[in-house]
Amino acid sequence: MVQKAKVQKAKAQKSKAKSPFIQPTTANLIATRDAALCNFGRAPATTEAYSGYLKRTQKFLAALVAHRRANQIIDGLDTNLLAKVFSDTPNKMTVTALGLYISQKCFTEELGLSTASGIQSAFATLYDQQQ
Repeated sequence: MVQKAKVQKAKAQKSKAKSPFIQPTTANLIATRDAALCNFGRAPATTEAYSGYLKRTQKFLAALVAHRRANQIIDGLDTNLLAKVFSDTPNKMTVTALGLYISQKCFTEELGLSTASGIQSAFATLYDQQQ
């Protein structure tokens, strides 16, 4: 009986050594969530594709804003607000900017529906992560 208790105690100590209890603070939970999303959230190729969409959209927007400023275009769109669309949280020009970029890719460059879906998904994921 004593031997059985010692074995159970040793097993309990061994399992504790494998996964120590971490006080569930907000910071710990966020770090755990982020690690799990990196490991199990999306395929690496999807994450890489989304990152590419975000970078190319920002590059497109920077060129568009520079063109609008250089040519002093006044057409009802707020160029200053347009310049800040992807720098922080979405603003009232975000939908317009995404629409312009998707139009460029799908209609001007004649890329397909999957491109539009990928761009939309990349930004949906970005904004979901910011919440």
